[in-house]
Amino acid sequence: MTSIFKGATRSSNSANSIKSINSLPRALTTIPTNTPRQRRTITTSAFILGTSCALIGGYAMGALRPPHALAMLYPAPAPGPPSPLSDAGQSHTLALEKEIHQLAHVQALKSDSDWYESRPYAAMEQNRVINTLTAGALRSPGRLAIAPLVHARHDDSEAVVTLHVGRGVCGHDGIVHGGLIATLFDESLARTALLSLPGKTGVTATLNISYRVPVKADQFVVIRSTLEKRDGRKAFVKAELSDLSGKAHAQANALFIEPRWSFLADKKNIRKALGTEKA
Repeated sequence: MTSIFKGATRSSNSANSIKSINSLPRALTTIPTNTPRQRRTITTSAFILGTSCALIGGYAMGALRPPHALAMLYPAPAPGPPSPLSDAGQSHTLALEKEIHQLAHVQALKSDSDWYESRPYAAMEQNRVINTLTAGALRSPGRLAIAPLVHARHDDSEAVVTLHVGRGVCGHDGIVHGGLIATLFDESLARTALLSLPGKTGVTATLNISYRVPVKADQFVVIRSTLEKRDGRKAFVKAELSDLSGKAHAQANALFIEPRWSFLADKKNIRKALGTEKA
């Protein structure tokens, strides 16, 4: 009898304990946790902070050392070409003239007996040169400051033309105008083509150019031209323009045709303009 009442008493005490726990304030029985809203707020703040740091860091790095593409699109301002008669202009021209002969590929060609060296228009009378485009109108500091330096094989089937393009021959600032590149190709290809023709003269029939990479101003460039074939009065030639590292920037091919009246042309002046071995 006593054991029954003892069991009942224990059951009653357990029930009273459960009621006591349930009656406690909920704040005392709830374990604090981060709600989804709090987690989203923390995540968003971290994202904004990280993005801001990345943008500021990228801007600072870009300002100190801008990427190649940005440097070409937004070049630093530069002064205009100096006057050819000014001290600055003459000093600039003399420095380039000295530098062109020290270039590694030029030194190699100078020491190779299979090639000869020449300067187009150098032996031509000034009153004939003055109205030409590359040797007259564009021949000044900051443009085409010095005459091209040509190295050609003795049979004139190949030529290497080295020249300097200045800041004053740009389309987009800092990038050499595509029209000037076409002109340089035309003159370089013409030299190789015309010297292969019987009358040593000719006209451009077609000129096709593939522009690969923009050509930055204020640097030396190299144009290598080759005679592909000659068919009667037609000469087919090709060329590539590269920088001093050898990176190709543009390629071209052309057809030159010798006119039927070529026998009337002044062969002596043509040789002087082209810069032949026996000008």
